[in-house]
Formats: sequence, C-alpha cells, structure tokens
Amino acid sequence: PQPNRSLASYAEGKERGCSKMKRGFWGDIVQSPYWALGVHADEPRLFKKRSMQHTKTCQHIAEYNVYGMLHELATGDAFKMPDADDDIHGRSFWSGLSR
Repeated sequence: PQPNRSLASYAEGKERGCSKMKRGFWGDIVQSPYWALGVHADEPRLFKKRSMQHTKTCQHIAEYNVYGMLHELATGDAFKMPDADDDIHGRSFWSGLSR
C-alpha cells in the first residue's frame, strides 16, 4: 500500500548552516486538533459576534461538544449551556459554573 501523500510537502530549513528543502508531513503543525469538533455546535450563543468578531474560538466549541457528548453518555440527556455563561468571554464555556 502507498502512503497518503495529500498533506506531505516541502518546507525550507537549514542543516549544518546550508539551506535545504525538507519533505515531510506538516498538517499536524498547521491544522489544530479542534477542526474535528470545533466547527459546528447546536448552541447559537457560541457563535455570537461583537464588533464583527466571534467571541468564542474553535477551542470553546470543541470543549462544548466534547463535554456535551460525555454528559449525554453519562446521563442520557442532551447538554444545554446554562444561561449564566452567556456573557463569559475568552474563557472556557463552563468556567462560570463553579460560582
């Protein structure tokens, strides 16, 4: 079987002081691991904008999705984000739950 070369490419680097093109897989460096779970969520408050910029990142959305899946596995009920977390910015979506 042939390896998947779809994300393999060359990057410029140095070896012993000389410029060299190195072949490798750079997808894990360029793309974060949040793409799988951090793009879509059923909670519209995660996609709120202020000054034309999203207030949550794909990390927040991925955390919400993973927490929601674990909550649903444990309880059998779908997870709903509490109203108290509506205005939390730059932190984890559940950071206000301990107050």
